[in-house]
Parts: sequence; structure tokens; C-alpha cells
Amino acid sequence: MILIGCFISFVCFANGFLLEGKTLQPPTTSSLITDVHFDVLMKLLLEQRDSQRKQNQIITQLQSELLTTQQEVTNKYLDLNKCTFNGTLEKQYNHLLNKTDTLQNRFNILEQHYTALQTEYLQQQKTHSVDIMYIHQNLSKLDVITKDLGNELLSLKHLKTVSDLQRVNDILNDTKHLEDEIQKTNGKVNNLENDLEARKNDVLALFNKADLTERKLDKKLNELDNRVILVAGATRGNYTNGQNIIFSDIIIASGVGNAISFKSSGIFTCERSGIYQIAAYVSSNANHCAFSVRKNKTFIGDAFGSVGDSFHDFETMTFVSVVQLNVNDTLEIYSDSTDDQLIYGNRESGMSIVQIR
Repeated sequence: MILIGCFISFVCFANGFLLEGKTLQPPTTSSLITDVHFDVLMKLLLEQRDSQRKQNQIITQLQSELLTTQQEVTNKYLDLNKCTFNGTLEKQYNHLLNKTDTLQNRFNILEQHYTALQTEYLQQQKTHSVDIMYIHQNLSKLDVITKDLGNELLSLKHLKTVSDLQRVNDILNDTKHLEDEIQKTNGKVNNLENDLEARKNDVLALFNKADLTERKLDKKLNELDNRVILVAGATRGNYTNGQNIIFSDIIIASGVGNAISFKSSGIFTCERSGIYQIAAYVSSNANHCAFSVRKNKTFIGDAFGSVGDSFHDFETMTFVSVVQLNVNDTLEIYSDSTDDQLIYGNRESGMSIVQIR
């Protein structure tokens, strides 16, 4: 505004303008500036200054946007260096490319405005021939700023501040390779998990089988622990034919509740039903020695032998059999010699009854 006021004062009190750096001839009537010319000149200067101001504002705004974009690009670049290179890199690249295209379009529009203003300025210069050195200087500055902005946009467009496109492509290839390796690894892990699940089921089946076997063994052991076992030695003495032999020397009596009665009577009374093995051996010096085994007084088997005339000769007879016994069934061993026979004791004669089932 100060410049315009000085210019108006100069026009009002001067006889003409000083152009081309030399003094003009005194003005004539035809060379004096008229009001119309003055209005046109002032209008031109005001329009030019207004355009210049708007242009400066646009350039300032573009510079600010460029700085913001550069900061965003730098931040994106730093973020890309920190994070794992994956599919998001391509999205960020496209985002930056779109912003670059937008800035390029705005730059093109600005360049068109600049060209139009420059053309209009040249036309006005030819028509009015006024001194617009100030405009020339501003236009030169604008030209420099525009070129700098164009170079910065060109650099941004080629992604020189972010990365080379080849590097981006290599990163994408590496990411794809890593994804393939991860998929293969996941496949192997799934196979291992399936195998582990199968082995787990096998181990579980073996565990159940072992547990069942253990329970069966425990049951068998319990049955064996509770089975009847009776082992006893005979009482030495002379036994007549048909007399039951006494076995008072009890060695083992497991599961036998009437052991005392057996010790005195020689009669075994069954307390638990089952299958029993009975074995007996009897040593005697009788010429015709023999004994028999009876169940409930009924004969089930016997054993016999023969001894010579020598006083010191003796015979050992043995008997083994398996019988089914029910509760209260009895077993006895009888002397069956035709004559009285001496049966040796001190465990030279004995018997055993064992429950096997």
C-alpha cells in the first residue's frame, strides 16, 4: 500500500515517467498520461499484486504440505524399518504414491496459473510499456521457487526418500518366501500334532489295558492270598487197617479255620468251595504197606508198597490227585495195610492240601 501511494503521488506531481534509465523529452500534449491510462495502469498493478499475493499464499501452502508429506514419508520409512515387512508395505507405498500424484496435479494447476499470468503480463507489457521491474523480480523468485518445488515433487515421486522400488520388490519376495516357509512349518506341526494325538491314543489304550491287567492280577493275587493251603507232617505210630492217620505236625495252615480240629482228628473239613490238589507220602516198614485217600468217607485213590524181611527196610508211598470240594466236604487218609504198620513221623510222612481254583 505504501508503494502504491508513492506511485500515485509521483504521478500527480510529475510530468512523466522515467523508463529505460534515460531522460525523456519534455512531454507533449499527445504524450501526457490520461486518466483512462492511469486507471488502467493502476488496475493492472492492483490485479498483478493481488495475483502475486494469492500465488505466494498457494506456494506457501504447497511448501507446508510438502514439508508435512516429507515428514510423513520419513515417519513411514522409520516405521517400515521397525515392523515386519508384509502386505502392509504395499498399501503404504500406494498411499504415498496417491499423495504424490495429488501434489503433482496441484503443481500442474499452479504451473498453468503461472503460465497464464506470465502470458497476461507480457501482453500488458506490450500494450502499456510500463516499468514493472518489481513484477519481474517477483516472477523470477516465483520461477525459482516453482522449479525447486518441481524438483522436490520429482524426488518424492521417485521415492528417493523412502526406498528403491527394487528393494521394495525384494522385500515383498522375501516376505512371500517366509510365508511359504511358515505354511510348510505349520503343515509339519499339524502332522506332528496328528501323530502325537495318535500316539496319545495308543498310550491311553495301553494304559487302560495295563490298568485292566493290573486289576485282574490284583484280583488273582487276592484270590491267591485267600486260598487254602495246609501242609502237615504225620504223627509216628502203629496204625491198624482202616484207621485214619493223624497229621499233628502242622507246617502251613493258611485260610484254614479248623486247624486245631484237624491236628487232633486228622480230618480236613472244607470251608471254601473250589478245586483242591491233595498230595500225600507215607513211609512204613510193613511187608504190605498201603494207604488210601477218602472224600466224605468215599475212596478216591490209594498207594501201596512192599518191604523185605529186614528189620531196617521201609517203603515210601506217594499219592497226588485233584478233587472238587464244597463247603463241609471232608478229606482223610487211612492206613490200609493188612497188618498193623508202623508209620514214620518227624516229617518222614506228610500231606498237603492246596486250593488251586
